[in-house]
This record gives sequence, C-alpha cells and structure tokens, in this order.
Amino acid sequence: YYHPVSLAQADCLRRAAAPRFPRGFSRLVDFGTGSGAVAESFARSGTRSFFLVDRSERALSRAAARLTALGSAVEARTLRRDLSSLAGGGLASALPPELAGWADCATFGHSLNELWEDRDDRTSLRAALVASVLPLLAPGGAVFAMEPALTRTRRQPSHDRITRPPSRGRERGENTSGPKRLKRRGH
Repeated sequence: YYHPVSLAQADCLRRAAAPRFPRGFSRLVDFGTGSGAVAESFARSGTRSFFLVDRSERALSRAAARLTALGSAVEARTLRRDLSSLAGGGLASALPPELAGWADCATFGHSLNELWEDRDDRTSLRAALVASVLPLLAPGGAVFAMEPALTRTRRQPSHDRITRPPSRGRERGENTSGPKRLKRRGH
C-alpha cells in the first residue's frame, strides 16, 4: 500500500525539482529508505548510484532489490543505522568516510516526521540532522525532504520549518492551512 503512494509522491518531488537541476543527479544518499520509493523514483530518472540508510535490514534488502531490478547499471549500497540515535546531528560522522563529498543529492522520504516525536526539542534535533548531511554533498548538491501531510505532523513546527518554505500568508501570520476554494466564473 505505502510504496505506490510514496513512489507517486517522490515522482512529484523529483519532477518539481527538475527545472532547477536539469542535469539530474548521479549519486544519491537516501535516509530512512523504507520501501525505497524515493530512490526508485530517482533511479527511473537516471540516478545510478545509491547509498541507502535505514534502521531495518529487511527494508534495506527490499529497497536495494527494487533498485537493482531496474537494471545492471544501478548500484545500491546499504547501511543499517537508526537515525534517531543521532540526536544533535552527527550523521556524516556516523557514515563511512568515503561518502564525504560523494553525493550530489540526499533525501529524507517520510522519515523526519518519525524522529523524536515525543521530544519538545524535536524541531532543533531534526534541523540539526538535516544540516549534518551537508558534508556528504558534492558542490552544488541538494537535500530533499518529503514528508506526509498528516494533521498530526502538519501542526508540528519542524514540519513547516524543515520541509516547506514559508508562504506569503504565513509570514504575515495569516491562517494558510486547508484547501482554497476557487470561484467559478460565469456561473
């Protein structure tokens, strides 16, 4: 159930980023890999080398198998690591040193919202984790976060600060939540 939905969301994320990164990405680190939907989406668009990080060996095996099934040119390495054990950042130091400057893209797909949910300082912990990814990136690299639009997580400050840029209304303190209704003309 989750994989097809996450894959469609990852496709939307990747397509939205494409105009800004017209050459695409060749090397991607995927944090909180899960089913591998984000990595699969990028592989279908030409990314060929992956480093997958997740706390579940089973998830890593399935995600790597999905990627390698896409063709022999796809390389997937895995590392079992619980991101929640890296409170305060330090992600780059918890990974193999050869990854420093290796990736041109790092992704968090439906994983940040699951970290430190019960802690009051979750916003700063999540922000520190994302910031700690930067040493892994080659010059011009990008970090993408794709998070679910759940009512429970939408109201958490970290969701707004990490995954969505502020809208004009939010800067003025207006309520910008919920869908906008468009008036039909001529009826």
